[in-house]
Amino acid sequence: MTNHNSTALRLPFDVNIMRAEVAGLLKQASETLIMPRWRALDDADIATKTSETDLVTIADREAEIFLSPHLEALLAGSFALGEEACSEQGDILNRAEDEWVWTIDPVDGTKNFVKGTRQFCSMVSLAHYGTPVMAWIYRPTEKDCLIATANAGVVLMSDDNTETPLTRRTVSGDIVKMSGSLNAMGFDKSVRDDVREKLKQLPGRSYIGCAGVEASYIALGTADYIMHSKLTPWDNTPVDLICREAGSVAYLTPMKTRFSTGAKGILLVAPDDASWDALSAYIWDV
Repeated sequence: MTNHNSTALRLPFDVNIMRAEVAGLLKQASETLIMPRWRALDDADIATKTSETDLVTIADREAEIFLSPHLEALLAGSFALGEEACSEQGDILNRAEDEWVWTIDPVDGTKNFVKGTRQFCSMVSLAHYGTPVMAWIYRPTEKDCLIATANAGVVLMSDDNTETPLTRRTVSGDIVKMSGSLNAMGFDKSVRDDVREKLKQLPGRSYIGCAGVEASYIALGTADYIMHSKLTPWDNTPVDLICREAGSVAYLTPMKTRFSTGAKGILLVAPDDASWDALSAYIWDV
């Protein structure tokens, strides 16, 4: 279903080794730093960043501190751009489109993690001058990892390292019959309430609050669309690549341009161009 080039993107390392190395690091961070805190956090383990709902935990911080140097060691000259580091040093976002950039979301869906639900994950991606080339979504409660490589598809790596190729599901062209996660948080205040009302009218629309889980549902064939209205490199680089390598399309709406790690705007994922156009027109007709 995905239209790949005849050969995978030429990368300056062994792709199979890199896939396994990063998946192993994510598993190690999960088992030693994240899952021991799941459903076991004290008040002192949780803090806020930009607002009362923008949470960070000791698991987020420690997992990123562990992952950053290990990822940089895998590729000479690469730079790790982590969510928690950026919250403390905003100027490092200026490096989002350096030659080789690792993006790290140590615990994506932190609010869900704090609540003790299963809707959280860890995400890493590798971008080359702003273009996503590899992505990993590790699901700690399932102990599996979705791994995408540009022009080479996406697989689900199970806990025993067996791999299963993934593609999006085939759906009707009617957006009313599709399902997925859409939110309007990043829309301008002048249209935000109107957009929210439009989204509520889509029967299959939900909001999970975890970009990686939402992207995994696209690749696993249980959802059809995603809209993220607050772009960040650590959230959206893996989402963009995982979904496109599963056979979906992903563009910034409404202009329909491709995502890059330094992009600003609203990312919309849909099964194909026709349904993307229909969703985008529906959302922006306010």
